[in-house]
Amino acid sequence: MVNQTIRIILIEPQDLVRVGLATALPKQIPKAEVVGHGATGEKGLALVKAKFPAIVVLDLDLPQMHGLDVIQSLKQQYPKIKIMVLTANREPEMILSAFDRGADSYCLQHHSIGLITTALQQTYQGNHWIDPAIAHHLLQQKSQPVHQEAAAESTAAVQLFEESWQMVEHLTTREVDVLELLTKGLTNKEIAARLYIGNGTVKGHVSMLMQKFGAHSRTEVASRALDSGILRQYRRNLA
Repeated sequence: MVNQTIRIILIEPQDLVRVGLATALPKQIPKAEVVGHGATGEKGLALVKAKFPAIVVLDLDLPQMHGLDVIQSLKQQYPKIKIMVLTANREPEMILSAFDRGADSYCLQHHSIGLITTALQQTYQGNHWIDPAIAHHLLQQKSQPVHQEAAAESTAAVQLFEESWQMVEHLTTREVDVLELLTKGLTNKEIAARLYIGNGTVKGHVSMLMQKFGAHSRTEVASRALDSGILRQYRRNLA
């Protein structure tokens, strides 16, 4: 799979975003090829039928045919195709519905092209990728009472979330300590002094945190940690 070309179809209503992605993704992923892109769900489905992509990247807020319906149609007709949602929509109900319909990953549009690329590669490799920035919304959704008729629909999606969130959720105690200081803007040297450990050890922890959060910089780790609410969750567990 590593040596194969990653054939991608983009379904995005905004011309600037769609064309920008079509240009940027092949530059970020040497094996990537955007074999078609369209502004509507109908156009996207037609392209998938004609081009046989490995992965479809789509927005949910599409004109005419909604993105959720496109996902469902794709999975019914082409169950092996990977589907990555790339959208500005962070509503918990919409996220759960997307996974329930068959989405493999869910990423927010405001991220850097590097992080979007990471999400796409993870999706192509058969992994479920969920944006840590929206993870706490799903945790809140899971903790709220669910009407009986909606329970079956949401259970599978929540389980999918929990599985994909395990890597970030399973932080060591020391990683939590480093992460907390990182979110306060401390440098590696300052963190090392505060925790009485070496600079090299701090660098190792930061590197591991970047990997777990799918981030490309310490600043991005801090931002995603704050957005996701994971520190609050850990401190609550330790209390």
